[in-house]
Formats: sequence, C-alpha cells, structure tokens
Amino acid sequence: MRDRVVLITGVGGRGQVGYAVAGAVLRAGARVLITAREGARVREHAAVLAALGPAGAVAAVGADLAGEEGARAAVAAVLEAHGRLDGVVNAVGGLHVIAPLGETDPPAWERELKSNVWTVYHVCRAALGPLRESRGAIVNFASRTPFHPAKNLGAYSVGKAGVIALTRTLALEELEYGVRVNAIAPGMMDTEQNRREARDAAAVAWVALDEVAATALFLLSDAASAITGQVIELTGHRRGGG
Repeated sequence: MRDRVVLITGVGGRGQVGYAVAGAVLRAGARVLITAREGARVREHAAVLAALGPAGAVAAVGADLAGEEGARAAVAAVLEAHGRLDGVVNAVGGLHVIAPLGETDPPAWERELKSNVWTVYHVCRAALGPLRESRGAIVNFASRTPFHPAKNLGAYSVGKAGVIALTRTLALEELEYGVRVNAIAPGMMDTEQNRREARDAAAVAWVALDEVAATALFLLSDAASAITGQVIELTGHRRGGG
C-alpha cells in the first residue's frame, strides 16, 4: 500500500471500524483522507492518526455523504490533499432503527436507507473517475443481516442488502476499467457500544476490529487483484466477555 491514497468514510468514533481501518491502512504505508459528518471531530481523529504515518499522510474533511454534494466534496478534498485516489472504504452507515417493519414509519425507513445505501452510492459515483485512472479498489461495508434476517432489523437489513446489490453490480460494470469492488459483511463487531448493548456478551461470536481492518486492507491491496464482486462474511469466533 506504500504511496497509495485511500478515502475512508465513517471515521466518526475512535472505537469504530472506520477508525480501525484508517490505522491499518496508514501502518501499511498509504496516505488517507478520513471523513465524518462532524468536521471538528474527524479533524481530531486525524491529528491522532497522524502519528501512524509520515508527515502529511492524513487529511480530514467533514461531509454529509447522504447527498451528492458532500460526496463530491470528499473526493475533491482527497485529490487536493494527496493528488490521486487508489482506494475507497465505505465504512459510513450503521444501525439506527430497531423496530418491526409494521412500526417503522416512512421517515425512519428513509433515514436508515440514506445512512447505509445512499451514502455508498454517492461516494462510489463521485470516486469512479479517479479510481478508473488508478485502476483502484472499493471496499463497502455490508452486513450479515440480509443473509440471516432478524426481527426488528428490517430497515437496516434492506439498506445493507442494497449495499450488496450495488457492490455486485458496480463490480460488473467497472471490470473493463480495472476498478475492483467488494464488500465486507461482518457479524457482531467488538466495540464498546456493541458490548454495552449486547444482552449476553458471553454468548456472542465477536469479530475483532483488527480482523475487519485486515480484511479491508487485503481487499484494497494487490494481493486481492483477482477478487471483485464478492461479499466476504466475517462470522466471528471470540466468545466471552473479554
């Protein structure tokens, strides 16, 4: 990854997956631009992450990626900061609506889809030009819920199913341009928030953030040059409260 440039979205919290991926990519020698909705917070994260790479390796911008304007601004910022773009990691999204579908009103439904699939659509579309030039790679974050449905997660599952369909379709369409597009579908990621909210932490097959970050790094790298249009499920294996 040395001298590669990667745009990483969804770096809003130090204990979340976007932050972990940014750290792994920097340690591998790449330069990054990280984004989150709150500009002040993401710039604070950039200041901490800067210790993992050479001077100037980390840039940051606040952007609302649920709209075309924010996505274009993020891509423009990475090109201004680093001059090129070799990879995109769409870690933006998350679970916001926990309710039966019959009790999920249209605003909540729209909010969940905007957060999870509209963001990925806008960022991918904005990034395709420079990614075609570099013959780069996109890594999207999906979920296991479209394959293993659960009650009260309907809106989230539909959003992530959209990410999977987008990933597979875009991979086919971009094959002739040399842009690879894959997705990671993790199980329960081992974060402080998920630990707090788990009913029985000891029964969960936790997926460590460093395992998720390593998978993203692999998919961005030349080691995965023959892989596109795939959704990699990370099922987890670490059970227990620690």
